[in-house]
Amino acid sequence: MLEGFKPEVYNMQETVAKAKEMGINISLYALRKLIDRNIIPHNRIDRTVLIPWDAFLAWALCCERGDINPTFRRAGAVT
Repeated sequence: MLEGFKPEVYNMQETVAKAKEMGINISLYALRKLIDRNIIPHNRIDRTVLIPWDAFLAWALCCERGDINPTFRRAGAVT
C-alpha cells in the first residue's frame, strides 16, 4: 500500500515541544483545551491523546491568519 509512510503523530507533550521548536507558542493547557473541545482532530487510546502533526499545523496556521472561531478566542484559550 504505502510502503515507508509513517504519519507524524505525537502525544500532547511532544506536540507542544515540536511546536515550540518551530516557533509556535502554545502551552500544554491551551492544547488540552483545544483537545477537550474537539477543535483539533485527535485519537484517544486509553488516557493517551495522539495528535496528527498535520492537523495541529493546519489549526496553528489558520489561527495565525485570524480564521479562528471568535467564541474560542473569548474563552481565553487563544490570545
